Amino acid sequence: MSPLYIFDKLNLSQSCILWLGLTVNVFFFWCINIFLLKKIPHNQVKRVFISFFLIFLTHIPKVFFEPELPFGNVVHQYFFYPVLTSITLNIVILILLKTQIAEHKNREIERQYEQLEIINLESQKQLLLQQLQPHFLFNSLSILKSLISENSSLAENYVIKLSDFLRYTANIGNNAIVSIADELKFTEDYVALLKGRFDSAISYESQVDPNMLRKKIPILGLQTLVENAVKHNKFTEEEPLKVKIVSSGNQIIVSNNINQIISI
Repeated sequence: MSPLYIFDKLNLSQSCILWLGLTVNVFFFWCINIFLLKKIPHNQVKRVFISFFLIFLTHIPKVFFEPELPFGNVVHQYFFYPVLTSITLNIVILILLKTQIAEHKNREIERQYEQLEIINLESQKQLLLQQLQPHFLFNSLSILKSLISENSSLAENYVIKLSDFLRYTANIGNNAIVSIADELKFTEDYVALLKGRFDSAISYESQVDPNMLRKKIPILGLQTLVENAVKHNKFTEEEPLKVKIVSSGNQIIVSNNINQIISI
């Protein structure tokens, strides 16, 4: 509506002045609404009411003073049109502000949700570690006690594997992701310790592309899958559990001869 009004009633120079005035008004309306948003952030009705009231006050002087403009009588004659224009502009600004506030809240919610996911994953990792260490350590020490009396060289090798295993788990809290090479080494140590308990009832094989060894995965990612294969399967020396870790494209596949394949 503004261009039709302007070019119908005013010449070019007057139109430029009015456009400049409208620009200043829009900037002023933005400043008012942003100021009110900061001062009254939690009361939208009060904020909107004050906004319209202040904007309406800017037109009051036209009732008492002749405007010092090249088209003075025109502006005075159409007093209610500028008021209507200001109200319309303010409504548009309020809608834009509302949209920006909603987008900001959505981004904040998404950020908090991502943080909660990270905290949840960290909690799950710590829970896995707490479940892993006590029972496994007790079993390992029991196996070590048996090996010391039966085979001292095997017991020595077992102590080294157990030491590496405990050192790795002690550093879990400082790392969220590790290289595939480190996780494979940890998983192999874990299987070696299991063999001290189950002997030939468990077999393990890994065939991972050397180019993938530097890539990162969540810590305990491979070990947990191997542990689950041991926990949730029944196996004996006559029917051993065969665990295999192989690479395929960008995937690491953990499989066994009893339950289904799992890939990460």
